[in-house]
Amino acid sequence: MEAVFLQETEAAIVLFDLRNFSQLAATLSPLDLGLALGRYYAHAEKCIEGAGGRLVKFAGDAVVGAWLANETPWPRAQAVGAVVAATRERAGFLARCRAEGMPELEHSIAAAAGPVLAGAIGTERHKSFDVLGEAVNVAFRLASAAQARGVDHLLAIAVPDHDCVEVESIELGGKLLRLFRLKDPA
Repeated sequence: MEAVFLQETEAAIVLFDLRNFSQLAATLSPLDLGLALGRYYAHAEKCIEGAGGRLVKFAGDAVVGAWLANETPWPRAQAVGAVVAATRERAGFLARCRAEGMPELEHSIAAAAGPVLAGAIGTERHKSFDVLGEAVNVAFRLASAAQARGVDHLLAIAVPDHDCVEVESIELGGKLLRLFRLKDPA
């Protein structure tokens, strides 16, 4: 997809966040780290694009995907669909890593939704498509909260298309945010 001009729009955001990245980077050679990240990026890309999302960026150990309301009729449902795909494929992905002598690339997945600024963001010389807004920040925080809680995903989105169960809320920015997990992703 081409980058669009800057626009304010509603979006659903999914974030993949690699766990223990600092330890991984300290124990692997730069080449092996690049190979491991490439495998992890491909896994996230498949889940995001397979659910009709736009892969926004690779940011070190994080992968950001977005579903913009002006590009898709069901951004929230599709974003949760990407989380469903990722949780279903998790065991196979980790097994393939082990079988090929790669480190297990454990990761957290988070989803949030809300208004964002989307489009070609940067300087006159260097612009790339990006999304900015509270939904992106919430997704990053939820990925950390998932790791702290010892779960593989947390959602700030519940949609009728996917069976979710409410879990303990979290306070972010002085607001209590309702959280969900997939009831049975398999």
